[in-house]
Amino acid sequence: MVQFEAYERAVKPLIEAHGGAFARVFRPSLTIGMEDAPDEVHVLTFGRESDLQNYLQTPKPPELDTLRESVKQTIVIGGNEIDYLGTNAIG
Repeated sequence: MVQFEAYERAVKPLIEAHGGAFARVFRPSLTIGMEDAPDEVHVLTFGRESDLQNYLQTPKPPELDTLRESVKQTIVIGGNEIDYLGTNAIG
């Protein structure tokens, strides 16, 4: 987990340079309907979808390769925040 957290700290400035931010980071304690629960879930926000696309397409520094090996899987889900319940709170 130490290597994974080091990767997160190293990649944070790259995300921020593309207009992104970590909105939430959490470790699931309960998952339903998933065979392999993730160790962590990151909710990232970007000002525009093009900012996310630019981040994903930008080559990462080679020194991150070793740290990146600690990431088992990455799933990217794009979308727009909605607030029909009158709250943006997660959790």
